[in-house]
Amino acid sequence: MGHVTQLGSSSLQSTATRKRVLLLGLDGAGKSSLLRQLSNFESLSSRYVPTEGFRVIAMATQSCRFDMYEVGGSEKNREYWTKFLDKIDLLMFVMNGCSNDERLELASEELKKVLSDSRMDGIPLLLVVTHQDRLQCLSPDEAAVAMDLDSYAHARHLCRPVGVSLHHGDPPEGLAKLRNWMFPVLARGVEIQDDQENADEEEGGDDEADEIYLEGFCLSSGVTMLSNQSSRLLRSAACGVRSLGSVAGTTSSSSSLTTSQQVFAKEKQFGAHNYEPLPVALSRAEGVSVWDVEGKRYYDFLSAYSATNQGHCHPKIIQALTDQAQRLTLTSRAFFNDCLGEYEEYITKLFGYDKVLPMNTGVEGVETAMKLARKWAYTVKGVPQDKANLVFAEGNFHGRTLSVISASTDPSSYEGFGPRMPGLHVVPYDNLDALEEICRDPHTAAFIVEPIQGEAGVYVPSPGYLRGAHAICKKYNVLFVADEVQTGLCRTGKWLCIDHDDVRPDMVVLGKALGGGVLPVSSVLADDSVMLTIKPGEHGSTFGGNPLACKVAIASLEVLGEEGLLDHVTRMGELLRSELRTLPQDVVTTVRGKGLLSAMVIKPQSNGVTAWDICLKLRDNGLLAKPTHSDIIRFAPPLVITEQQMREAIDIIKKAVLSSV
Repeated sequence: MGHVTQLGSSSLQSTATRKRVLLLGLDGAGKSSLLRQLSNFESLSSRYVPTEGFRVIAMATQSCRFDMYEVGGSEKNREYWTKFLDKIDLLMFVMNGCSNDERLELASEELKKVLSDSRMDGIPLLLVVTHQDRLQCLSPDEAAVAMDLDSYAHARHLCRPVGVSLHHGDPPEGLAKLRNWMFPVLARGVEIQDDQENADEEEGGDDEADEIYLEGFCLSSGVTMLSNQSSRLLRSAACGVRSLGSVAGTTSSSSSLTTSQQVFAKEKQFGAHNYEPLPVALSRAEGVSVWDVEGKRYYDFLSAYSATNQGHCHPKIIQALTDQAQRLTLTSRAFFNDCLGEYEEYITKLFGYDKVLPMNTGVEGVETAMKLARKWAYTVKGVPQDKANLVFAEGNFHGRTLSVISASTDPSSYEGFGPRMPGLHVVPYDNLDALEEICRDPHTAAFIVEPIQGEAGVYVPSPGYLRGAHAICKKYNVLFVADEVQTGLCRTGKWLCIDHDDVRPDMVVLGKALGGGVLPVSSVLADDSVMLTIKPGEHGSTFGGNPLACKVAIASLEVLGEEGLLDHVTRMGELLRSELRTLPQDVVTTVRGKGLLSAMVIKPQSNGVTAWDICLKLRDNGLLAKPTHSDIIRFAPPLVITEQQMREAIDIIKKAVLSSV
């Protein structure tokens, strides 16, 4: 494959004749968005295209309805457009969703207007058309190179690795009209040299051509390195390549591990054996979908244990990540930074608390709450030193550190790791009498509870339990602490799961989706009476509250608020559970959950089929879920799942279950 290098490397600087292809993905959703991107082009190009030896490819999308040309109507906008055209060597147009002749005619007319612009003279053009679930690259030699895709929602993701196989084929029938008049234009296509091994096989190749350097770049999503195969696809389409040869059937992973079995073997050889993953090796994700290294797409119905509520690689979150990553990532708490206060103000006002203490992982958040509870007990409640007790619910899961597993009732969590930490007590979940009895002890500092026990099997407590537990804690001056690491941030159809009971905890622990699926971010929310009991030097984290995490967390929360997911989550969850309840009860004995956190319990089968076996069948049919314990399958897709996607997933689940009996 052609070599890929970072901008500014010594090898690049030392050879002035080498060309670089820079893909500019204009992720336009309208004129204002596009104008903003064009206005940034000058500064971006001066930063990323520092010498005349660089070749630039620009990409526009049909989602803009070719507003690049329309934007050029006013004098100011025409100035941006002219600067843009002056910088490029080839203009790539990507037209999305051209599934019928009417849409193709519209696209054709709009593109003709652009091509009639005299400023386009001498600028080669490459046309890429998406037709339903297939991507067609129409090349100058009238050969169509097709990539099989299950879904390709946005053309901007051409700048991301594409895990698919390639083959030759004719364009779908509706594209002939567009193809016929476009080929004369495409015949102006540039000569782009592939690597030498394949250049000898291609007709019309230029042995004198410069070596190519590739980098994917999207103005709205930051910088992403192209994988070898996807970059080669674009080069091949631009050249009108006759044969893909060794490319066909290969994968598009930026890693050297190209098969699932190789991934499994590498982890087994060099990694600790503390997990038993479902046998699937993932290399790419977007929205509700993930792709394995062979290019097969799956619905993700685990969401990294609710860490990707916003969907995988949400553009706004990725933008926040990449923007801040180029400014300032870490200062430690030894110094102030210009992001932490902004985040602290945003999240405390959103949830209505005085203060927030930022950490990283969910279990760090829980341990922070435990320390705060004990410190509050000694300094405010008056519990004698080292006598404060913390109460947990049976069946809990708060993480895997020594302190929280000391409160676990799951042998797989605590066996072999004793002795346990003292001062931690357990009461039955969903039992108010047992809770009240232990809260009568004046040494009880806090009750720490999951509003729904996720890892235990998505156990939803009886109506009124959480409200009653909160009342008991108030009665006996005990802190009520809600662990919302998995259940919070819209997962159950409310910002916090505890909101279903109209309860305001003394402390809330957040994590997972707070990092938008890209960084570990957690936080503890509390009022001054609790939070200010800890003084400087008594608790902290080098990475907690770092600038990168703060910007990502703000974007993650904004996405949840802006996309109006609460009612949608409730409807999709009810749809899923109602359909699961139609499955035979001699196979699925129980279906439970709230919002998009659901579970079904599998009855032991005479043929030996287990929940794990059903998850393997789900995987084979294009859906990923994971058993919790031996007989429960948890379903927690990203909250952005559409009704159509949900119904497709339900069909997969039903097929897997019914084929197992």
